[in-house]
Amino acid sequence: IRPEKLSRPDRSMKSERVMSGPDFDGEMFGELVSDFLDEGTQLLATMNQRLLHVEEMLCDGKHDSITASNNLELINEIFRAAHSLKGASAMPGLSNVIELTHRLENVLDANRSGQLDLRRPLVDVLFRCVDRLESMMTRLREEQDFEITSEDHAFFTWLDGELAGAMGAT
Repeated sequence: IRPEKLSRPDRSMKSERVMSGPDFDGEMFGELVSDFLDEGTQLLATMNQRLLHVEEMLCDGKHDSITASNNLELINEIFRAAHSLKGASAMPGLSNVIELTHRLENVLDANRSGQLDLRRPLVDVLFRCVDRLESMMTRLREEQDFEITSEDHAFFTWLDGELAGAMGAT
């Protein structure tokens, strides 16, 4: 991404983006987004790799679920990647990424606290979240679009339903 192509949106317009940080000029904002994309790509790769490991463990027949008691470090690694991604997206105010990573953190935190076991259907949901984050980053990289879209809202609604179902099943 060329930083000069990205400009800070007009704050006078009502938006769903939460903008609580300092004012940035277009160049600084572009650099923040570029840094986010570099770091975010690595963090998503980490999340995907660790989720693949969770999936392999669930498929090997030795585990029915992944819990804090049997794989806390693995869950902590996924949580840290999601938390870091949320933090990296906060500085440039990428509310779509913040919203989704916050939900991911909630699921992983529920697992870490013993309230929710990770089973195959929920791991599939987490993979869909990673895919969604990747598509948000692609949209940001290619179109410089970082607003929460109706498609994002639909995904959040679907995700909230899936998570509520998973919490009720535990």
